[in-house]
Amino acid sequence: MQFAVTGFRYVGCKKIKKDSIHINLFVFFITLILVTIIITFTIFYNYNKNDYFSARKIVYLSLYQTKVSSQTNEYQSKVRDVGGAGYNLYENGVYHIVAFGYFADEDAKKVKMGVGEVYKNAELVERISPEIKRKVKNQIQANLVWQSFMKMLVDSQSQIYKNAINFDKSNISVSDIYKGLVKLSYEVQKISDEINAIKNDNLLFLSVKNIFITFSQLFKDVVDNCKSQIYKGENVSVSIKYLFVNLCEIDFEFRQELNKI
Repeated sequence: MQFAVTGFRYVGCKKIKKDSIHINLFVFFITLILVTIIITFTIFYNYNKNDYFSARKIVYLSLYQTKVSSQTNEYQSKVRDVGGAGYNLYENGVYHIVAFGYFADEDAKKVKMGVGEVYKNAELVERISPEIKRKVKNQIQANLVWQSFMKMLVDSQSQIYKNAINFDKSNISVSDIYKGLVKLSYEVQKISDEINAIKNDNLLFLSVKNIFITFSQLFKDVVDNCKSQIYKGENVSVSIKYLFVNLCEIDFEFRQELNKI
C-alpha cells in the first residue's frame, strides 16, 4: 500500500513535470514573439527617426527685413553686435537678416517674444527643406558613401545647434568648439574624397554624384571658414550661429538640386 502511494506520488511528479515543461515552452515562445515585436518596432522607430530623406523644417528669427540690398550690411552688423548670426536670407523679394534658427516652433516663438520689446519688427521665417524624391532616394540608398554624407550633413546641424546654445550658456569652451570643427572638417574631407573616387557611367548616377561633389566641398568650405574665424579670435557665438544657419541653407539647396534630376 505504501509502495502504491509512493508509486502514485512518483507518477504524479512525472505528470507535473511534463505539464511544467509545456508551460515553460509556452512562456518561452510568447516571450520570444514579444521580444521580436519589440526589436522590430525599435528598428522601425529608429529608421523613421533617423530618416534623412524626409522633409526638414527650420524656423529662423529675422530681426530686420528690407527690400533694399544696400541696407543689408548695416543690418547684418547690428545683428552680429548683439551676438546673432547676421545671416542674409533672400526670399520672395525680401532680405531677412537672421539671428538664429530653431527646430521647434515653440522655441522660436519664445525667443521672438523675448526680443519683441527691442525688435518690434522681428519675424519668424519658416524654411522647409524638401523630401528627396523616390528616384534619387533609391540611388542614394544603394550607395553607403552618399548615405554617410547625408547623415553627416543632418547630424552636424543638430550638433552645431547644441554647441551654439551651450556656448552662450557657458557650458562648452572655445577649445571644445574648435576641436569639434577640426574633426568635422576632417570627416567631411574624407567623405568628399570617397565621393570623388566612386566610378559609374550611369547618367542618373553621375548627375547625383556631381551634386554630392559640389555640396560636400561647400560643406567643408563653410566649416573651415568658421574654424578660421574662431582661430583668429573672432566672436565665437556669432561664428557658430552663422555656421548653423549656413548648414541649414546648404541642406535646403542640396535637396532642391537633387529633386531637379
